[in-house]
Amino acid sequence: SLAPDFPGVLTNGAVAGGILNTENTGDFWSGDPANVIWTGEPGADFWTPRSLTMTYQWSYRPPVAGRLTMTLDILAPGGYSLEMREALASLIWTGEPAAALWSGNPDQPFWDGSAGAWQPWAGSAHVTARDYDFRLILHAAPGESLVRAIDLAVDVPDQTEVLNDVVLSASGVTRLPITKSYQKIVNVGLTLQDDGGGAVNVYLVDKSTAGPGVIARDAAAQQVQAGVDATIQGY
Repeated sequence: SLAPDFPGVLTNGAVAGGILNTENTGDFWSGDPANVIWTGEPGADFWTPRSLTMTYQWSYRPPVAGRLTMTLDILAPGGYSLEMREALASLIWTGEPAAALWSGNPDQPFWDGSAGAWQPWAGSAHVTARDYDFRLILHAAPGESLVRAIDLAVDVPDQTEVLNDVVLSASGVTRLPITKSYQKIVNVGLTLQDDGGGAVNVYLVDKSTAGPGVIARDAAAQQVQAGVDATIQGY
């Protein structure tokens, strides 16, 4: 959550008590002799402050690639808009060996480092582990406008694979030969095969994304060769 500090660039607003508040005009009366101070209607407010248009801009780098969603707790009588863009839309180099790092033209910059164009927030977006800018605008309106919370979350699709007949070495740690790429492995299920060997237990040593480490031991707790089936879950 960006609350309670709301780091970033704020215009016409202030953070107080963990809440992002818009500033208001504070004018009791316009000063125009043609405008009345009060309508005289018993049910009408004597004075209603008007919040200014507030802009709050911040940057965020997702820890992993996935689907970004956002939960907002906002009071905005005048409505609000939310936009996002890539903080650095242009790469310093394409990565292609045949591509030049720079044109060599003195009139052209080595790298413009420009940000992408602002796009309306669509409710979710596919992101990678790079910087993104966000801009929230609360439009001017009579009364109070504020932001209580902005929560960002990245949903990463789960993936599973099954490995059968993996032979564990009698020495050292055997790495399961995974075929998928994982950012994190969360669970490894192991089944010891009844292959006539001396192994009675199989142990997970680690959940390395290079391949979880596994060993087997016999009844005397000595490491032995064994066959296992494995199910790996991660993202």
